[in-house]
Parts: sequence; C-alpha cells; structure tokens
Amino acid sequence: MSATWTLVLAGGDGTRLAPVTRRGDGAVVPKQFCRLTGPRSLLEQTLDRADRISGRDRTVCVVTSKHSRWWSEQLGDRALDNVVVQEANRGTAAGVLLPIAHILRRDPDATIVILPSDHHFADEDTFVRAIRRGVEASRAQPQRILLMGIVPERPETDYGWILPATDHDGAPARVACFVEKPPRHRAQELMSAGGLWSPFVLIGKASAFRDIFARSAPDLLQRVEARVAEERQGILYRNADLPELDFSGSILQAAADRLRVMPVPACGWSDVGTPERLRACQQELPRERQRSARVVVETGTRAQV
Repeated sequence: MSATWTLVLAGGDGTRLAPVTRRGDGAVVPKQFCRLTGPRSLLEQTLDRADRISGRDRTVCVVTSKHSRWWSEQLGDRALDNVVVQEANRGTAAGVLLPIAHILRRDPDATIVILPSDHHFADEDTFVRAIRRGVEASRAQPQRILLMGIVPERPETDYGWILPATDHDGAPARVACFVEKPPRHRAQELMSAGGLWSPFVLIGKASAFRDIFARSAPDLLQRVEARVAEERQGILYRNADLPELDFSGSILQAAADRLRVMPVPACGWSDVGTPERLRACQQELPRERQRSARVVVETGTRAQV
C-alpha cells in the first residue's frame, strides 16, 4: 500500500483579507499565519490536521521566501526536507507542482492529499474521517484525481461549486461542471441538485498529478523536475523564471476526464476569505476559542501572528 503524504499550500499572499491582517507598519500578513480562530494560526491548525492524516514525517508545506518572517517560527520544529521554499509566488500551478515533484523524488508511489493552509473547519473529526475515506477511494482508482466537495449548508454565492454528474451517495462521481461564485438563484439550484462546495482539497497518486501536468503544461513540468533534481535539502527552489499558470483553470479543467468528486459531510467549513466571513466564523466559535482568538473584525483591530 502506498504511503499517504499531505501537502499544505501556504505560499499565498492573502490579499483579500488585507483590511484585517494589515499591520501598523503597513505590511499585510498572509492570513494563514494569523491567529484568527483561536490560539493557533490557520497554518498551525492545518498542520495539526495534516499530521492526523499522514503523520508528521510525511507532511510537506510549501511556502514563499518573502514570507519567511512569519513561517520561520511556525515551521521551526519541522524537518528541513518537509518545508519547500519557493523563491517567488508564480501562481498556483507552479506552487502545486513544485512540492509534488519534491515528494515524488522521495517517494515515487506516494498518495498525496492537498490542503489549503488558510481554511477553518469547526468539526475537524468529520473532515479528517472524510479525507481518510477519500484516500482509500483514491487508491482504488489510482489514475484519477479526487476532488473533495463539502455538502453545503446554504446557497453560498461567494464560493466555487462542483456539480456531480450522478448521484454521489457518498462515493466518487464524475464531474458535470464547475460553477464559480454563482448568483443566488443558481446557488439554490446547485444545492437542490446535489452540488458541493469546492474547498480546493484534492487527493491522488503523485504520478496521477504528474500525468495531468504532462498533458497540459509539459514545459512547466520539465523545468520544475529539472530544478528539483538540481537542488538539495534545505536549498531554496528557484522559480522566478517559471510560467505563471492557474492550477484550476490551466491544469484541472483540461483533465476533466481524470477527475472524480467525493462528498464531505457538512463540517463547519469556511475559507475565512473576507472580513464578513471571518466575523461569521468567529461568532460560531466555542466560547473558549472566542476568548483566545487574537482578532475581532472591528474598526482599528488587527490580526496578530
């Protein structure tokens, strides 16, 4: 049985939440490094989640060099070879491929769970159980990429949606379509039709991820693999010269025949992507976590790392 690895994506700039996470000196702290929903940052919470899925030794985090003032402490006790540092943020395609190539070099048979580092889950146990089921389903279909879709709690207009092509009934299903930020009437239709929220959580064999890059971005794949082969443990990956591509638009959509979607039961998920959603998320926290959260979205209040 292939080993499970978790890839935590922590290279983003988090600009949408800048009104909350801007410091007094004007610097915007990416939200994954902020303590927004309790005493641990969103990144630290994600690492805890990842360690439950794959174990600490097989949890890899990708970050960006310019954010080192924030991630160096939060990742300070992690193995050096499990922190992939990219020279620059060159879009989500390079940001996903670089650590996948890094993992492939170490474990060619790896099964990889991809997690964003800046999301909140009120019910961690439900989410982790669903991911473990997803890992088993992925191993049964090693040529597929599995998208985890969250059963919606409301007809949300500011999230992406995945519509399964058939009744999923808890099992992987083909994807009928993706819908990004639908108007309310369309979100209601999607919810009624079994649509799922898209949290950008993916599961698949490392080789399956490599295959979809080979199909849609062979030049990027060749250059990234050459770069990973050159570097050694603890050395910054140079990527400023790589093409800037969007993973969802340029890679995933071109591999629709390889994709399957699997539901995650409602688990209090939020991308905490705007001050309004952060406020709503904080209002639902248990009282003890409300007390320990370091930011309340009010005029003059700022996040702390």
